[in-house]
Amino acid sequence: MPTPSGNIPPDALEIRLPPRVHSLRVARAVASVIAGDAGFSYDALIQVRLAVSELCEGAIRFWPSRETHLLLRFLPLEEGVDITIIGPLVDYVRHLGSREGSEELLFLQGMVDILELCSPDDEPGSIRIVKQRPLEPDL
Repeated sequence: MPTPSGNIPPDALEIRLPPRVHSLRVARAVASVIAGDAGFSYDALIQVRLAVSELCEGAIRFWPSRETHLLLRFLPLEEGVDITIIGPLVDYVRHLGSREGSEELLFLQGMVDILELCSPDDEPGSIRIVKQRPLEPDL
């Protein structure tokens, strides 16, 4: 899993947001722009936007301290986008792995092609999603 101190690709865009609900607008807007620039259809763009919003909202719900920031790393890929959320995510990851979080996890898995959760022992934790740009149908 990527960490803040790891090698950051030159195409990556990183933003730090306070773990507050008003930050969700910024996360959704950036996700929409990145997906739009990657050539996603409207439906696929909305899926990326929803997944990022859900992950950030869930992370904020379980955020242990308002003193640290949520780090989002957006990496455009040739055929999609790679988005990583980094921070103290241990409690949120445990929630997603619990019975109570199973519906949320299924929703997220339905929105993206890859969903990688950090180990509950990882600090800082990370959650990575990858969404491939849908292929254009042959006419």
